[in-house]
Amino acid sequence: FCEMLGYTHDEMLGMNVSVWDKGITDVQVKAFVEDFSIQSSIVQTKHFRKDASTYDVEIVITKIEILNEKYIYCSARDITSQIEFQNELKLAALVYEKSSDAISITDVNGLIVSVNEAFETLTMYEASEVINKNIKMIQSGMVEKDFYAMMWDSINHTGKWEGKIIDRKKDGALFTKWLEIFTVYDETMQPYRRIAKFSDVTDENFAIILPGLS
Repeated sequence: FCEMLGYTHDEMLGMNVSVWDKGITDVQVKAFVEDFSIQSSIVQTKHFRKDASTYDVEIVITKIEILNEKYIYCSARDITSQIEFQNELKLAALVYEKSSDAISITDVNGLIVSVNEAFETLTMYEASEVINKNIKMIQSGMVEKDFYAMMWDSINHTGKWEGKIIDRKKDGALFTKWLEIFTVYDETMQPYRRIAKFSDVTDENFAIILPGLS
């Protein structure tokens, strides 16, 4: 605990908790010690080191009595990296949900696990209509089997694929999309999830060439 805060053992003896935890006053510490209605609890807070830097900490608090004297036993754990990871996950989730590209996540069998808002807007399917359904439900039926064979050969060997493909919206309308597929692997390096990101490029797909014109 001394190393976590940057103080020596002698410096910490007799020091009030409020010195390193600015979220609590010495009066609150005294009241907390005297109230033994709750024998144990877990709290998250921030601690200030001797050099004024801060870190996130989780504290397991247990109240004990020894020879009729009341004490608080605290086990503290630095959770800074855990908090940072959680914040990164929240940011990634926000980017995923608000991306202008349609994104779907499937398991290795093609069953849809999650879709973002752009997917719902582009395909006209609500998330509740596609979750646990096979991603093949939006196929147009106009793509040759050989094309899919080539695509899956690339995915199985390299973990990814990108290119143009024609799919179908909920109302039956066809659209051309630029599709990128990425494979996510588990700790044993086995395929776990596949992420498909795509955008509508229908207007970019057709060029009209009139006879006699170059």
